[in-house]
Amino acid sequence: LYCVWLHGWARVVVGGRGLRGAIFYAAAPGAAKYHALGEPLVFVMMGPGMVAGGYLVQTGEVTWSSIWMSLPVGCVVTAILQANDTRDIVADRQAGVVTLAILTGATGGRIVYSFLLFAAYASVAALVVAGVLPWPALAPLITLPLAWRLHRVFWRHRGEDGGPLVGTVERTAQLHLLFGLLFALGIAAGAWIEGWPEGWPGA
Repeated sequence: LYCVWLHGWARVVVGGRGLRGAIFYAAAPGAAKYHALGEPLVFVMMGPGMVAGGYLVQTGEVTWSSIWMSLPVGCVVTAILQANDTRDIVADRQAGVVTLAILTGATGGRIVYSFLLFAAYASVAALVVAGVLPWPALAPLITLPLAWRLHRVFWRHRGEDGGPLVGTVERTAQLHLLFGLLFALGIAAGAWIEGWPEGWPGA
C-alpha cells in the first residue's frame, strides 16, 4: 500500500496479475498444475514476475537488469516444483494429474531438475562476465556443493519410486533460500563497492 501511495495505483495491476497467476496454477478450470504447465508458470511468476514486478512496484519502472537477474532465481524456485513432481510421478499418475515429470518420464524429470539447478549458477556467472551484475553477486556459487549433492541423490535413484527422494523437495527449498539470500547480499555488496550499475536506482 505504501508503494501504491508512492508510485500510483498502476502498481495494483502487478499484484492483480500475480494473484491471477496463483489462481491459474491450481484453482482455475484447466489449472496449469494439472496440465504440465506448472513449471513454466512458476518460472515466469516467481522469477521475472516477482523480481521484476517487485522492482517495478518499488521504483516505478522495469529495467533489463532486473529481468536478467531474475533468471537464476526463477531456475532454483522452479527446481523445487520439479523435485516434487519427479518424486510424485506414481502418485500423480494415479490421481489423474499430468505433470512435466510424467510427460518426460523419470529420467526426463531428472534431466530437467539438474538443468534448472546448474542453469542458475551458470546464469549468475554469465551475468557477472557480461557486466550485468557486480562480481560479489557470485556469492551463491558457494552453495554449488549443496546443489551437486541433490543432483547426485536424484541420479543415484532413477526409477519412479519416490521413496528415495523423500526430503529432496525441502532440501531444494532450503537451497533456494540460501542461494537467494547470498545473491541479494552479493548484489547489494557490489553496489556498495562498485557503485550502482547503469539502469539501477541511484545510478
